[in-house]
Amino acid sequence: MFIDENFVEYPDQWAFLFCVKKLSANTVDEYISKLCGNSELRTLSAVGKEDEQKPWECVKSLKELTSSDFNKTVKIVKANMLHIEKLGISSSALNQIKRLGAFRNPNFYKS
Repeated sequence: MFIDENFVEYPDQWAFLFCVKKLSANTVDEYISKLCGNSELRTLSAVGKEDEQKPWECVKSLKELTSSDFNKTVKIVKANMLHIEKLGISSSALNQIKRLGAFRNPNFYKS
């Protein structure tokens, strides 16, 4: 449900969605800069295809993990995807794992 600044529900949710304007990649990047500063979220900002890097090659943006970030054993199951049990993994390590698994979808950026 979508609500206005007074927490009143819009009567026609589809009409409201129709009026929402798509943000450009630059505008989204500006919001991320303003709201998140230099946090790890910035590593997912939209860039052109020509300068896009593979997440596993962006080691400079990743904090070095230590054994204290993990339990003695990490359970990983390879099925239709990789399933990693989060229990015993630090939030910093989980965030980096998520970043490594996040790939840009070029169709999302098409106007």
